[in-house]
Amino acid sequence: MRFVTAVLLVLVVPASAAAQQPGVDVALEPHTPASATTVSVAVDGAKLDQSRLPKGFTLTVQRGFAFDARAVAQRCSAAQADAHQCPAASQVGTGRATAAVQTLLGTSDVQAELAAYLTDPVRSGDLAGVALTIRVPSFGVTVGATARILRTADGGLELRADDVAPAGSELPPGVTFRLRSVGLRIGASRTETVRTTKRKRLPRKRGQSRPRFRRVTTTKRVRRALLTTPRTCSGTWTGRAVVAFADGGPGQTLAVALPCRRSRG
Repeated sequence: MRFVTAVLLVLVVPASAAAQQPGVDVALEPHTPASATTVSVAVDGAKLDQSRLPKGFTLTVQRGFAFDARAVAQRCSAAQADAHQCPAASQVGTGRATAAVQTLLGTSDVQAELAAYLTDPVRSGDLAGVALTIRVPSFGVTVGATARILRTADGGLELRADDVAPAGSELPPGVTFRLRSVGLRIGASRTETVRTTKRKRLPRKRGQSRPRFRRVTTTKRVRRALLTTPRTCSGTWTGRAVVAFADGGPGQTLAVALPCRRSRG
């Protein structure tokens, strides 16, 4: 099964402006500064070059994007990810992919259900990890891959996956695969109650030699967002993506260009 390839395309396409990657629509909603945002991607497979199987990628966005893992109430453990049983409370993305699979018996459309779950950091120093799950109900097949989320040296955000084409992703002889479409939406937010306890100094009474204190607890509601846009906008937020291919040939670097709007009006 090569539906992992479809997920890779979804993760890489934000790195491509429309002119560089026909058939790909990427949107941040909202796309105004300092906003909790959701990423939506729609891919038209008929307009993509599918001659090479991607193996790994690195997607980097400019400084200013904020990532808050506390926007998700629960993490998917490594054991749960391996078993494709991540809890619903850890889910940060959902989508669907359709592909045409041709065999000696003919061509049929096959659909896959895509899901992304937040995990604990894969490596020390990472912000978090992402478990990608691809389920193909008609075949009774579920496969997965893992990506890392980290902060770059210059303050940007990076999504990195070194091997998203697992063993067995190549098709057997006589079988061809063409991606028709992919749709994916990624984002999460929640409101949590935060309690803070501080020492408050009390007025000193006559004859008192030492100050008195008492503990005061305050409660407030805080809104957490998985991804927040930069505070400023000059028309476009930028970055880059580097894609590696399974054939071992030269990789590809794509420029990130995500339009933004200065105000909500």
